[in-house]
Amino acid sequence: MAKKDFSSPDQLVDALEDLSARKPKQTRSKLFSQMDGHNARDIAVATGDRTMAGQYKRKQILIAPAQLDYVREKAKELGLSQAALFRWLIDYGLSALDEGITPEVEIVAVRGEAKLSHWTSNT
Repeated sequence: MAKKDFSSPDQLVDALEDLSARKPKQTRSKLFSQMDGHNARDIAVATGDRTMAGQYKRKQILIAPAQLDYVREKAKELGLSQAALFRWLIDYGLSALDEGITPEVEIVAVRGEAKLSHWTSNT
């Protein structure tokens, strides 16, 4: 068997998917709550979505350092993980939206962009 080069995480995941092809595939319709004992990779393979992490969808957001510090502090005080507290905060915010509470929106002027005339503007 030839040695494989896994220079990127995608190549490693693709190779693992090749190995899992030998097993019977799970259907996408299977509920995550029924997948007890399965790891995040099993769920990613079953759904065809590498951004799944267990029953959760992985999403990156940018928050202010002061907000992160506050969440860290409150999570520790409450005995929760930061992720659990973030999920609770999102649920609480979504509940507020359902009740008609919406964020204030401030319209700001956006600076213009210079029109480029060299080769990069042709893409």
